[in-house]
Amino acid sequence: MVFVDSSGQRVRLGREIARGGEGAVFDVEGQQSIVAKLYLKPLNEEKRRKLSWMAANATPALSQQTAWPRATLHRAPGLPPVGFLMPRISDGKPVHLLYSPASRPTEFPDRDWGFLLTVAYNIACVFGAVHAAGHLVGDVNERNVLVSPASGVARLIDCDSFQIHGGKTVFPCEVGVARFTPPELQNRHLRLQRSEQHDAFGLAVLLFHLVFLGRHPFDGIYLGQGEMSSERAIAEFRFAYGRDAAAKQIRPPPVHLPFHAAPELLTELFERAFSPRDLHKRPNAGEWSVALRIAAKSLRQCGADRLHVFSAELASCPWCQLTASSGAVFFIAVDTLDFKSSPEDIASYLAIAREAQSRWLLPPAPAPAPHPSAAMPKAVAAELSRLSALSRARFAAGLAVALGWNLFLFGSPARGLSLLAASCVALAAATLLLRAASLKSQALHLLRARASALLKATSSLLHAQDSYWRFTWTAAASFKAHLTGIDALRADYESLQARFTAERQGFTERREELQRKEYLRRVFLAAARIQGFAQGHKQVLRSFGIETAYDVLYAMPEDIKGLGDARRARLRDWAREAQGQFHFDPQSSIPPGELRPLVTTFRKEQVSIRARLEDACDKLRRSSKEMTTEAGIARERVAACERAVESARAILPVADETLREAARRRFYERGMAWSLLAAACATSGVIYVLN
Repeated sequence: MVFVDSSGQRVRLGREIARGGEGAVFDVEGQQSIVAKLYLKPLNEEKRRKLSWMAANATPALSQQTAWPRATLHRAPGLPPVGFLMPRISDGKPVHLLYSPASRPTEFPDRDWGFLLTVAYNIACVFGAVHAAGHLVGDVNERNVLVSPASGVARLIDCDSFQIHGGKTVFPCEVGVARFTPPELQNRHLRLQRSEQHDAFGLAVLLFHLVFLGRHPFDGIYLGQGEMSSERAIAEFRFAYGRDAAAKQIRPPPVHLPFHAAPELLTELFERAFSPRDLHKRPNAGEWSVALRIAAKSLRQCGADRLHVFSAELASCPWCQLTASSGAVFFIAVDTLDFKSSPEDIASYLAIAREAQSRWLLPPAPAPAPHPSAAMPKAVAAELSRLSALSRARFAAGLAVALGWNLFLFGSPARGLSLLAASCVALAAATLLLRAASLKSQALHLLRARASALLKATSSLLHAQDSYWRFTWTAAASFKAHLTGIDALRADYESLQARFTAERQGFTERREELQRKEYLRRVFLAAARIQGFAQGHKQVLRSFGIETAYDVLYAMPEDIKGLGDARRARLRDWAREAQGQFHFDPQSSIPPGELRPLVTTFRKEQVSIRARLEDACDKLRRSSKEMTTEAGIARERVAACERAVESARAILPVADETLREAARRRFYERGMAWSLLAAACATSGVIYVLN
């Protein structure tokens, strides 16, 4: 087929590349960088003028980032256009093949969530370029965006459907996909002049697909009565992941990336985009590009798999959590379909534990200082001797009083009275002398001061020593508990490889079943022709993670509104028919799709044990440091009490035995001796009276 372009150049078309409802796309012979689109039906005057204006007003930015028309095609010079030439996007794939977990491992292998955020950023930039030129995308949908698997560069196609501002004329976008159409345009004729806010809604839905791996923001489980289609949910602002989801009686599908797993600056923009509060404040392409650039640069990596990247705002990996809770595998590196663990992986942690173990027995408390053994000072000994003599004289006078009293009662009253009077005078004199000497005695002052200080210091020392030994026992028990926990983690880690090998062996014994499941995972619902299933039904199922025959048979929820029993039965029949076409190959290995969940589960456990080991060793280090500090304080307290004991003894540096002997009260100095004397006198008086 030979045509002429708008500049009069001959254009020969080659093979047909693709065909849609509106037209077909062909190679252009001799020009590898462009392709031609021919319409299947004649164009009206408005569409011809629109294409002519677009071809004549291409900008470098639009030509680079979109499949913008370069020239119109005509069957002959002077005839109306029947198509146009546009850039060839040779390495682009539809964006839904990227965000779909079922197709990504094949179409975009080894790409992580960070790559999806980068693609989302690139898409926002492309929308920004279209808006900056004064135009609107209008028909936003997942098939109008192509993505390069190598670079993540995104481009828009089907530009002839854009809403174009051609000078004073606005060429409308007359088509649209309901699942990307904003609430205010649902169920309305689309031949109207749209605004950038309408594009903002479609862009937000497209970006939500990328961030949340194919989930539609308004597809969820409806908790009310009746059916809830995507179009109705959009019109009623039933954002399944938003703050008002419970009030709107809707919740997300069973298996999904939690809304809070995305960075907060993105979730806030999604809330604005899908909120009914202010339809004129939806985030524009510029806001999205800034937020997505920041989000893509604020990621961290999980140790279980190098493709497990997630927001640095999260404490743990959401991809591992999803695999553990549901068995779903969203990301796994193509070169890591095996699991290895080795004791060397945790050698550094065990070294920390061994080092701590060698030091956990704390040194004993300081040995008590030796008691002084100096002899009693002569001045002190002499003074104590004088006080002792006065004490004996006082007791002798007391005996004389008792003797005189008895002599007075039972013997010679005259002699008894004289002896009693003399002995009383002697007793009073001895008591006064002893009291005066005791008050002035430096020796007694030293003895009492030392005794009081020594009693107090010794009591404190005993308490400090008791506290120290109780602390050592507590420290020993604490260290032992730490080391026991670390040893248990070591045993768990060392058992991982054997457990993985055993479970993998179990997979080997179930190869036929696993091959069948892997085969069903490669039978895609999108390509199937099932009675009563339109493209919209398939898109709803994809939002629930139902994309393959395997998903239909093993993972399809029962509460998908709008599916119905008849459609569900036809869907299962299709999946069973696909299952019947499976043929077992006994020579093949375990399918990678089955190994991924097993490897991910063991990697998650491996990372968890390593993290717990790191935490346990960190706690051991902190505990060791704290206990060392506390032990030093406790030992210093014992030493201080020892010094206090030494200071008390230094008041009178004499051996304790010597001082105890010197300070010992004799019988005649005790109150009991005087009580006996008084009792004897009283007894004599009673006997005298009774006789």
